[in-house]
Amino acid sequence: MSDQKEKGSMSDIFIKRPVMTMLLALSALLFGIYSYSAMPVNDLPGVDYPVIQVTVSYPGADPSIMAANIASPLEQQFMQIPGIEMITSSNSFGASKIVLQFNLSKDIDAAASDVQSAIQRASGSLPSDLPSQPSFSKDNPNDMPILLLSVLSDSMTDGELYEYAFSEIAQKLSMIDGVSKVDIYAAPRAVRVEADTQKLFNMGITMSELRNALSRTTNMYGAGKLEGPSNQFTILPNTQLSKAADYEKIIVSYKDGIPIFLRDIAIVKDDLQYDTLTKSFYTRDELGVNQEAASNVVLAIRKTSTGNAITTVAAVNAKIKEINAQLPKSIKVSETYDRSKMILDNIKDVEETIVIAFILVVIVIFLFLGRIRDTLVPSIALPFSLVLTFILMKSFGFSLNNLSLMGLTMAIGFLVDDAIVFLENTVRRMEDFGESPRQATFASAREISFTIISMTLSLAAVFIPLVFMTGIVGRVFKVFSITIVAATVMSGVVSLTLTPMMCSRILQPRSKDISTKTRIERMAHYLESAFLKFYSPTLRWMLRQNFITFVVIGLCLYGTVYFASVLPKTFFPEGDSGFATGVFVASTKSSPNELGRLQKHVFGVLKSDPAIHDAIAVSGVSGFMNSNMGVVFAVLGDKQTRDPIGEVVSRINARASLIPGVVMLLHAEPTLKISTGAVSTQQGKYQFAITEMNSGELYASAGKLMMRMYEKYGTYFSSISSDMYLDNPQLNLELDREKASMLGVSADNFSSVFRDTYAKFYFYLIKSTFNQYWSILEANAGERSFIADAQSLYFAPDSYVTGGMPVSPIGSSDAASSAYNISNLVPFNSIASTSTTLSPVSVNHIDNFPSVTISFDLCEGVAIGDVMNWMAPIASDTLSDGVSGKFVGEAVTFSETI
Repeated sequence: MSDQKEKGSMSDIFIKRPVMTMLLALSALLFGIYSYSAMPVNDLPGVDYPVIQVTVSYPGADPSIMAANIASPLEQQFMQIPGIEMITSSNSFGASKIVLQFNLSKDIDAAASDVQSAIQRASGSLPSDLPSQPSFSKDNPNDMPILLLSVLSDSMTDGELYEYAFSEIAQKLSMIDGVSKVDIYAAPRAVRVEADTQKLFNMGITMSELRNALSRTTNMYGAGKLEGPSNQFTILPNTQLSKAADYEKIIVSYKDGIPIFLRDIAIVKDDLQYDTLTKSFYTRDELGVNQEAASNVVLAIRKTSTGNAITTVAAVNAKIKEINAQLPKSIKVSETYDRSKMILDNIKDVEETIVIAFILVVIVIFLFLGRIRDTLVPSIALPFSLVLTFILMKSFGFSLNNLSLMGLTMAIGFLVDDAIVFLENTVRRMEDFGESPRQATFASAREISFTIISMTLSLAAVFIPLVFMTGIVGRVFKVFSITIVAATVMSGVVSLTLTPMMCSRILQPRSKDISTKTRIERMAHYLESAFLKFYSPTLRWMLRQNFITFVVIGLCLYGTVYFASVLPKTFFPEGDSGFATGVFVASTKSSPNELGRLQKHVFGVLKSDPAIHDAIAVSGVSGFMNSNMGVVFAVLGDKQTRDPIGEVVSRINARASLIPGVVMLLHAEPTLKISTGAVSTQQGKYQFAITEMNSGELYASAGKLMMRMYEKYGTYFSSISSDMYLDNPQLNLELDREKASMLGVSADNFSSVFRDTYAKFYFYLIKSTFNQYWSILEANAGERSFIADAQSLYFAPDSYVTGGMPVSPIGSSDAASSAYNISNLVPFNSIASTSTTLSPVSVNHIDNFPSVTISFDLCEGVAIGDVMNWMAPIASDTLSDGVSGKFVGEAVTFSETI
């Protein structure tokens, strides 16, 4: 009775019931295969980063106004939100972008609600004439587009193509499962009224009065309905003007009874909202011939955080085929960049590594066990451990990505340990005690079960601390650690269930007689004996030399610490993604026309490089970059037929920077990227930000630090740049308030005329089915080029406007009141003067303090850890008192790991 109890173990039921065990194993196999095929495929684990981006548009406002009048009031409210970690803002001409980075424990939906409330609290401090209230979006800083599509046409205008791409393509793609949003890189159409200011003066009308009058000539109001005894009619006033031809027919005034139309005093045209926009696009076809189009729109497809990159792209491509069949022949939709291909290639590389590791493990097991039957036991246990791990990964909501598969690759080596321990103990009992395979299996299960459990738990415990790692790195590597822990636990489960059953059924009787051994067993035995003849006496001698043993241990510990400290440290290797982004920087004095001219030269360099397959360049829009910059996207060809991406980028930067007036800052996008999203990476992969309340001290310290960094140019840094551009020409309008008051011109009146003349502000939003478009009033191109143009403006006295006279003569047929007396208009030189100064191109903040961000890329073979160690004391010695500096962006992410 005691013997029976002694034989009991948790594996007995699986040994005694092989059919049940096989059915359970086959069920696990089926569920594992399903889980593997159903898991999303991505480059990195899907994580909702608590980052929110707030954007504000205020056309015509210079960076200092954007920073003081818009960014600061918002930032002061945002600073009060619980869980906020960092606030950065970039304030350029007419636009502000504020990035809010929250603590990782902050729920993104709760953060969005807090941001909405903060915007409402700040609304009273914002300009009342903002075209729209600040908008915000949940922003994943690592959410790169998985697909870039180009919509091309040689017969449609850019505005028409944008509207077609938005309504007919983007709307349909955004409805696909797995697509979070579709960004359109182009400018919507607009109606532009370019008034002749001299003709307006001759008519006694100012630009502000023309703007107010034009805004009353178009509208879209609801007018109710007629309700009769038996029928009813909905009333729709057809009073909205949508095209330039409609505006041209507006009667501005009458002179001697003759109507003066808007077309007589202004050029009215259907144009783009951003008339300074310059776009360049080309792609090589299958024969390597450059293909360009007169009009082009680029669509960027972004997936959801939990979406499957592969299936999402496949669904988008299927939808594009369906859309192409319905498109006019003049429109062509083509693929520019498919990130899913790189993701799939990376996943295939990792999967191949897993297969190779499995094969090598099986070969090593066979060489030591010497029998195919014995090798089958751990060889089958290993894949079953993997499929059980897939089931857990699917239940946890994980995806197949580089980190989860890397965890499985690392686990391959020790997933078979438990099975081998059980197998070897079973073989030992057969050889030592002459037991049958079934008897030896029962006895081995009784002896070794606790050992297997302790091995499994101790091995899993090694990776458990990674599960509780904090920060963005911890959130991402949690998938890696949980995958390894799950694989380890599943290995133990298989070793206590399937492995004992296979040992009892597959193994053959064994003995110690060397003659019964196979050739491989005898070879392994001889090798082991030869090794033991050397190892045994050496071990005995070493155990007697206590002093030497402690010296060796001490040297090993010292070497571990020393080499760990000097070993180059980086977060992810750059790899070759086949995709490069960056900016080209021109002089701050460069006009949009000059920037467009330089862009053509830069684009010529891109097109002439044989490694570039597709390229896009955009300039003339200050909403997401400085006004002296253009952004560049480059897609490289097949890596098998081109130079490495690092060489291509260096070559293009060198050639483009030879263009007079251009600095090229193109950098390769890494295959894997984890960023905080706090700052832009357009000018470089890494950033160091400094802040100080005093702008003078800030800019001086930034200049000194950059000079120290240039000492290591070519050694550490391949590029160094910053967002500090202080020589932007600025025309200051000095209003003589006393004279202006005497002549009846208020400061509001004074500023409004300039805004309506030069700010390119809309006076009406044209409503359409899918979108809204701007109607813009400004001076014509010939009257907004030089300082003299600004000095030639005139102002209507406030009393003349508010003293019972009509605001504008538009629409009046009374010649006596159809136009103001020119003598009543006040010339600029009578009440104001001008001066020129230099100002920043952009004003940036970190946590509501003025800041300068220095961006840089590293030379090949240089690790960011080495640069951080070098820069820390340099920054401490260089920065003035009160000026603080820190790494932001990916460097912050990396610093959490060192």
